Amino acid sequence: MLDALGRLQPLADATFAAYGGTLDHAPQYDAMYLRFLVDARELVADPRPARIVRVRALAAVRRAVGTGGIFDHDGQGGNGEAPAGRLQTHAATLEALAWAALPSP
Repeated sequence: MLDALGRLQPLADATFAAYGGTLDHAPQYDAMYLRFLVDARELVADPRPARIVRVRALAAVRRAVGTGGIFDHDGQGGNGEAPAGRLQTHAATLEALAWAALPSP
């Protein structure tokens, strides 16, 4: 187990280098990235995962709001990869918000 945890920090570092704190894909993919960060913040001594989850999920929620009080857009406010009005767009944004609401360890 300790060996696996020792390998997690380099994986987290590589992930941050490649993706940083941006949520610029379809909401269902961004929600998976936030889930990884939620798990990582519990296992690595690094403040980045918690900060990225909190800041990016809340920003995505603000940008995703469409008409009728549902999340029609992706985290950038558009629909480049996820069509508006789809359950996956709405549900994934709610999922990202739920990940952000979890208390930090």
